[in-house]
Amino acid sequence: MKLAIFDLDHTLMPMDTGDSWVRFLLKRSGRDPKPVHEKLDEFTRTYREGRIDIDEFERFQMQFLASFRRKELDQYMEEFIARWIRPNVPDGARTLVNRHREAGDITALCTATYSFVSRAVADVFGIDAVLAAEAEMGADGEFTGRLNGSHAYREGKVLKTRAFIEEQQRLGVRFDGYAFYSDSFNDQPLFDFIASLGGACVAVNPDETLRRIALERGWASVNSYDSSALQKALHCPEI
Repeated sequence: MKLAIFDLDHTLMPMDTGDSWVRFLLKRSGRDPKPVHEKLDEFTRTYREGRIDIDEFERFQMQFLASFRRKELDQYMEEFIARWIRPNVPDGARTLVNRHREAGDITALCTATYSFVSRAVADVFGIDAVLAAEAEMGADGEFTGRLNGSHAYREGKVLKTRAFIEEQQRLGVRFDGYAFYSDSFNDQPLFDFIASLGGACVAVNPDETLRRIALERGWASVNSYDSSALQKALHCPEI
């Protein structure tokens, strides 16, 4: 049995799902969207440049959860998945996941997008586990708007993956192989960790830096969606 790990945004989905979720909530919050959109665009830019402040990013994203009651959020998430995620799931991305599911492998989503969002998207793909930042909840079950524990970005992904493997070992699960799929050079720490285990590294819709690294190291490179899927994902009527 292998462990197949997938990044989420621009690997399986042709969009930033966390940003899309925030924009989706903004439509229902009554807040002025302009400063929020500007901040989201700034985070996107610094992520692509490899210099994002991930703690600030997580705090910014999670504050919107505290603006709604959990019952409302659950309802909005159902709408978000039905209206925006399911219609935009690329066939190629589903094929990547299903190959491992059909082989009997354990699948995991390892993403900087916090788990309230990424767990819902993982369910669409039938992915087993989610390794992501957790939003803090109070004793009343409502979100506080704060991060609970650590993020899952760069080295944070390695820590969460290592912890998951160790947890599975305690449960008696032994993996005989590993694979990691991602689009971004920011995930090189996890690529390196998987490579150190003798696993397969697969660049999916890679950015230019990751494309170069994949060529240099002989990693596979694939596309999970085409330009038309990307253009469709940029124009959500709900956002």
